[in-house]
Amino acid sequence: MTSRVEALTPPNTPKPIGPYNHIAKVGEHIWIGGTAGFDPETGQLAGADVASQTRQIFRSFEAMLAAVDSDLNHVTHINVFLKHMSDFDAMNEAYVEMMGEHRPARTVFAVQELPKPGVMLTMNLTAVTSNFAGDAIAEERKGPKPLSQISPVVPMMPAVPASPMMPAPAVTPMMVPAVTTPIVRMVVASMVMALPAMAPFIADIADRHLDRCC
Repeated sequence: MTSRVEALTPPNTPKPIGPYNHIAKVGEHIWIGGTAGFDPETGQLAGADVASQTRQIFRSFEAMLAAVDSDLNHVTHINVFLKHMSDFDAMNEAYVEMMGEHRPARTVFAVQELPKPGVMLTMNLTAVTSNFAGDAIAEERKGPKPLSQISPVVPMMPAVPASPMMPAPAVTPMMVPAVTTPIVRMVVASMVMALPAMAPFIADIADRHLDRCC
């Protein structure tokens, strides 16, 4: 079974130091794993101080979020893991510089050690896409699906005939076009589902017309 989780590590971001991707995405929901202040171009820490590393972490976050149709203004929560809680104020100054006016939820932890020498802090975050239709946009970018991958349309119950002279149409899956875009497929299915409910009104109009002219 294909996973609903989209996992990726975009270019221009630090190389993961273990068996993981930086990003996991399900629908409009985004998770970014622990990130340190490494410059992806040099592979080295952006600086020895907590402020330089904080700024670099957010530059990496910006690149990661852009890869999944999001940005820092759509971050919902950030975890900060500080090696020294005495760096709290310096981290905050750089944090505000990078985040601007956006204030998502946040939790700060003091940790005994971090995986790489010289790392003063790491962060991870959760976010949402900047567009509610982000999932549909991602599907569009992938292009049309092969016929073998198109989701089957659920068979629908035929309507009870509304008139002996004009039976209600039986709605079958074949009446739904083989559309691949999720939004279009939903709209078409809704329209087809409405046909049985409309049948009695159509039949009534037909009966009145036949009574007048025949």
